[in-house]
Amino acid sequence: MKLMVPTQDMQDAYLDFVREWDRHHEEIVPYTARLLGRSYKQWITDNAYRQTQAVGTFVPDHTYVWVADDGTILGALNLRHRLNDHLRRVSGHIGYGVRPSARRQGHAKATLTAALPLAWRLGLNRVLVTCDKDNIASARTIQACGGVMENEIQDGDHIVQRYWIALEDYATV
Repeated sequence: MKLMVPTQDMQDAYLDFVREWDRHHEEIVPYTARLLGRSYKQWITDNAYRQTQAVGTFVPDHTYVWVADDGTILGALNLRHRLNDHLRRVSGHIGYGVRPSARRQGHAKATLTAALPLAWRLGLNRVLVTCDKDNIASARTIQACGGVMENEIQDGDHIVQRYWIALEDYATV
């Protein structure tokens, strides 16, 4: 398995990924992995553009997919190059999600672990990763990757846990 920037030839695998989330009546996480009414081709183009350009209230970022050896897309991850006020408060540098049928198999931890050297290469010394307090699996994933909770904050009707992961250990990976 590997973390990859999505390409045009992954369209069928990506659309299968989308259909599974839809069947489970869930929205794809992270947000940037959603088509949002665009064609797959336009989504790929937009992803490439956002790697160097901030769009609207977003910061430059990379969207990756976690791909099995057989080409199945098991999850997605968004790595934000810097934080704005909203990201600093509730979303962090990294957001990730795993398709429903692939959960509880270690893919979230593997995906997050694979992204940390990429964050280091962007010049980040540490990354903020957040999760809802009631998402115990995500909290355990973040902690297993070295996340240390800074605090919990109220965000609307839920509590967000804010974790920092130091990247020095990922500098040589």
